Formats: sequence, structure tokens, C-alpha cells
Amino acid sequence: MCSYRAHFLTHGDEIFGAAHFDAKDDEVAKAHVSKILSSGIGKGYQIWEENRLVHTEIYK
Repeated sequence: MCSYRAHFLTHGDEIFGAAHFDAKDDEVAKAHVSKILSSGIGKGYQIWEENRLVHTEIYK
């Protein structure tokens, strides 16, 4: 298991919240965050594993 964190972004590219969670791999981490953010809050989110940016999702 790896430890991940999701940063939730405002429309001004500021972080307005974060969630820490464990996942088996990057794909499971992406699916997890996608489920908890199905409402499209804010501008989008980033997923990090330690200092490595795993994924950025910006809503249209």
C-alpha cells in the first residue's frame, strides 16, 4: 500500500482542502478520488504520493 493525498483546488489555484488515504497503486488512487469528488467541487484536484504528482484533474 502507498500513502496518497488529494489536494482540492479553488478556481484561483489555491488548495482549499486535502484528504489522505492509502491505495494499492496510482489507478486505484485516481478511482478513489474520482468517487469522492463526483460533484465537481472547485476547479479540480491533484493527487500526490509523497513528492510525486500522480494526477491532475481540472473540471471544464
